[in-house]
Amino acid sequence: MWQNKNDILTGDYYAGHNHKALLKWYGENKRVLPWREKKNPYEIWVSEIMLQQTRVEAVKPFYERFMRELPNVAALAVCPEEKLLKLWEGLGYYNRVRNMQKAAQKIMEVYDGVFPADYEALKGLPGIGNYTAGAVASIAFCIPVPAVDGNVLRVMARLREDGEDILKQSVKNRVEAELTEIMPAEDPGAFNQAMMDLGAMVCLPNGAPKCEVCPLFDQCLAGQHQTWTEYPFKKSAKPRRIEDRTVLLFLDGTHTAVRKRPKKGLLAGLYEFPNFDGVLSEQEALEEAEKFGVTPLHIQALPPYKHIFSHVEWHITGYAIKIAGNDVEQEGEEKAGLIFADAKTAAERYAIPSALRNTQNIQIWNVPETAEEQKRAGRKKMKILSIAVPCYNSEAYMEKCIDSLLVGGEEVEILIVDDGSKDGTTEIADRYQEKYPTIVKAIHQENKGHGGAVNTGVENATGLYFKVVDSDDWVNPEAYQKILNVLAEVVRGPKTLDLLISNYVYEKEGAKRKRVMRYAKSLPEGRFFGWDEAKALGKTHYLLMHSLIYRTSLLRECGMKLPEHTFYVDNLVAFIPLPYVKTMYYLDVNFYRYFIGRADQSVNEKVMIGRIDQQIRVNKLMIDYLGEQKGLSKHLRKYMISYLTIIMTVSSVMMMRSGTEENLEKKNDLWRYLKQEDAADYFRIRHGIFGTVMSSKSKPGQKIAVYAYKVAQKLYGFN
Repeated sequence: MWQNKNDILTGDYYAGHNHKALLKWYGENKRVLPWREKKNPYEIWVSEIMLQQTRVEAVKPFYERFMRELPNVAALAVCPEEKLLKLWEGLGYYNRVRNMQKAAQKIMEVYDGVFPADYEALKGLPGIGNYTAGAVASIAFCIPVPAVDGNVLRVMARLREDGEDILKQSVKNRVEAELTEIMPAEDPGAFNQAMMDLGAMVCLPNGAPKCEVCPLFDQCLAGQHQTWTEYPFKKSAKPRRIEDRTVLLFLDGTHTAVRKRPKKGLLAGLYEFPNFDGVLSEQEALEEAEKFGVTPLHIQALPPYKHIFSHVEWHITGYAIKIAGNDVEQEGEEKAGLIFADAKTAAERYAIPSALRNTQNIQIWNVPETAEEQKRAGRKKMKILSIAVPCYNSEAYMEKCIDSLLVGGEEVEILIVDDGSKDGTTEIADRYQEKYPTIVKAIHQENKGHGGAVNTGVENATGLYFKVVDSDDWVNPEAYQKILNVLAEVVRGPKTLDLLISNYVYEKEGAKRKRVMRYAKSLPEGRFFGWDEAKALGKTHYLLMHSLIYRTSLLRECGMKLPEHTFYVDNLVAFIPLPYVKTMYYLDVNFYRYFIGRADQSVNEKVMIGRIDQQIRVNKLMIDYLGEQKGLSKHLRKYMISYLTIIMTVSSVMMMRSGTEENLEKKNDLWRYLKQEDAADYFRIRHGIFGTVMSSKSKPGQKIAVYAYKVAQKLYGFN
């Protein structure tokens, strides 16, 4: 225990009592991060600069992209500015990457392209302060110097119940001095990273710290006194200055206009859509447009939004202005300060800050030309993708899910549907909404079950496309970005896409081999297609909810209303909209990670048997729905029958596996229900391979059915 909270920690005391415990904890619990794989000073430096003001999970795809393009100091030193800023797009604070290039150039000129293995020399590089220099020096070169970031300051403040303002430089200097005294010479990099991870994973900034697993708890005054909410202390920041701005999107149906910002000032040297101080009326916006030498044909107001910088908050009004096609110069050429480019070129070439990109995401397609179309478009404009995350008592795993979705940035809307949770789910949802107000929306409702949560997601979605991601699952960031790129191209193009399909992975706990559900042999890849080209879809490659992204308006058109307080409604999500789907697109990427392994999961076999009545309810709804469908294409009907067969099979096996006479009678009743509702489909399913076995009333037949199910379970990794 500290003798006095104002005492400087002594090296002997700390080393004797804490080094081993802290480093042991770090060795067992450290985060697996790409820049930690090697002690490469360049990679460590790049990661540390990126991590300033940005979450770890959000940084990963940016880091990997940056390293692919600029793998070393030499490449960074000579990178053209436009490419450099484009690689940094989405991370903000662009002076960081400009200073990185200046530092790289100095390393090439002064140090012959080799990172200096000296703390003071590192601090002499542009954009590198005490923290970054300490991180690179200790991790890459084993120099015993501290790396004090916000996580470390929070840990130290709570350890000693230190009420001084951690934003004061004098406090940071003191903490650096204290840590310098106790820094272990043998592995200072591990010590620094352990302190960082302790702050990020245990001594949390929001919510209760995980004191029960903290290796320093017996030395922590705030932990022992339960005063952690009081530390660290930060003096209230001055209120941000509010500025109104108006952004104009010039569109001719194919091209949009950007311009380069001045070389000095906020967002210097980046590209932007033309924008102006203040709130312009429609008439004023049209007058400004004419000054650029373009001919406005139509104007349409866009939804207002906010963008927050560190000291300034922009309140943005936007207009999409349809212009005459002959106003557009040749691709990439400048006219009255504007550069016209198609959407793809603009996205690939020009670094547009997120403060202005939000407008592009909302409305980049053709502006309606008729009065009727304009009236219809007067509703709230949409983001590209809305993702509903149904949550019920999900505090243990929901953050992993949401963090993976945040990688989509401003193109995405994340709807966290808190379905009457009784744990910390509500607080976590609200925290994400507060931190990402333009991306995350927390919706709280009384418990309605998974179906009710999905219904709420669809009702509140403002995105052009819609997906459900369960709170214990997550997505792959690289695949995610590819999907968003495809959807963005679709939105800006002439065709309407009803359904985007991608792969999903069974993330079965304990399984060495992860089963991937791919459709590469069943569907054409990378282009639009219809049901006549989806011939190969069948009982082994059926579409689950995890693989599907629907056009949002299609879900509303089909009238899908899932039953409340009912599990297994994901089968209805993958079934009911299909007759309305005319155009599909398959992207061969492993996007959705479907976790299987918790004992309480709805797909656990024991749980499924216990909820067999709900499975039967979903099954009967599917039977009813298929029976109502008339005029389906041959290939679509065949697929829907195949899917219904699978669900009939699963229901039947669960009832047979239960071994009770009551459930066996329920199985027989389900087959009688199918026969009664649709005799033709009953005949097709009953006399197929699965139906012959599953509808059997004899004990030998039932044993064969269960055996077949176990083989399939082993092969495909479900349940």
